[in-house]
Amino acid sequence: MTGADLATWRQQHGLSVEEAAALLGCYRSSIYRWEEGAMELRGSVQELLRLLQDPVIYRRATVLAGRRA
Repeated sequence: MTGADLATWRQQHGLSVEEAAALLGCYRSSIYRWEEGAMELRGSVQELLRLLQDPVIYRRATVLAGRRA
């Protein structure tokens, strides 16, 4: 997944940068850098995003991150 893919995924799910950062367990600045292509997504983040493709996992993760799905 590229930074552009992350931006698309985030927008498709209606997530702000802050919400995406909370869901992925990272800083907002990391989201900005990934989306701008200034930094590559780490393997662990890519794996988490792959897992979040499952609607059940996504729903549970958003509840844990303090956002309703």
